[in-house]
Amino acid sequence: MKKINILLVLFNGLLLSSCSSENKQTEIINEIDSSKYVIIAKERVIPKEVFQFITSNKSDGDTLDIVSCSKYVYYPFGKINKEEDLKSSLLKKFSVVSHQQNETLYFYELKHEQNKLFLHFDNDTDAAQGSYIIKGSLYDSSIVSSNGIKVGMNSVDFYKTFFRSFSDKLKKKYKVVVIESCVIGLKHIYTFEGNKIISIKFECVDCDWDIDY
Repeated sequence: MKKINILLVLFNGLLLSSCSSENKQTEIINEIDSSKYVIIAKERVIPKEVFQFITSNKSDGDTLDIVSCSKYVYYPFGKINKEEDLKSSLLKKFSVVSHQQNETLYFYELKHEQNKLFLHFDNDTDAAQGSYIIKGSLYDSSIVSSNGIKVGMNSVDFYKTFFRSFSDKLKKKYKVVVIESCVIGLKHIYTFEGNKIISIKFECVDCDWDIDY
């Protein structure tokens, strides 16, 4: 009888373990099925909803180019509506010089050590953006974006900022990540070396500016 009881206990234990394992697998499958996953380079990834991922323009080679409607793409250092806001913003370390492009268009040149940014303030009260970066480059960790991204950040933390799931294979594949806004054509260009960001550049594809400073 003792042997039978022991066998019954072992059997019940295995059955419970199996059910628990199956339940966990079911939960994982349901979670993935209910998520808005996308395919990048034949790999399934899950963007965070706040990132508002739209599509991948390019995923071959060592460059990943994706489009997002996230506010972060427009306001990487928070929303700055006027020049006075710069003094209390994440860009307060920069010195500021204004430049007038013509009678109606002007921009601000921001410098801090080897980092440089060019901001345009839109005075149109109906405009969706208060200001946006039309050009610029960051080369050191002294400037941190609104979601903590900076030069020197490792690739693991970078992808965690935008994705719930992003495979190690893809993290190793890409040396350049381009994030483009869904309107206006603003671009962030993150360049990696040794799994760390070595530079962050900004471009405005749809902006008609002749900046040479």
